Amino acid sequence: MPLVVLIGRYNWRRHPRTTHELLALVILACLTSPLIYFIVYFCFLHRLRHFGHLFAPLSRRQRRRLIWVGFGYTLATVVLALLMARIAWPAAPPEETALRLVFIGLAAITVPHMIVVALARGNSASSIRTS
Repeated sequence: MPLVVLIGRYNWRRHPRTTHELLALVILACLTSPLIYFIVYFCFLHRLRHFGHLFAPLSRRQRRRLIWVGFGYTLATVVLALLMARIAWPAAPPEETALRLVFIGLAAITVPHMIVVALARGNSASSIRTS
């Protein structure tokens, strides 16, 4: 915790938004379960930053279309994941099922997501390296 305070003090004037985000994440981590913390971080903070970078060069019409396409795919994915979870783990407690869905889903989409992001930034497929 002292490290967070030092980082916050150092960054407060230079990067106030980042400092606020860091402090909010620390408070959230202290008050919620790891699953809730991760979902809030990943689905809100990470996603909003990603959209900000993605939307910058687009026109208003392109942004609107991208939002609707993304919403459709997201809704279909969530419905399919919930159906599959109900079939695969009918007796599992809800939190255990949520953990499985979140982390299996993330494992399935991480590499394709990284490739799409790299290509969207103008990198060639050959410049994508794994470590």
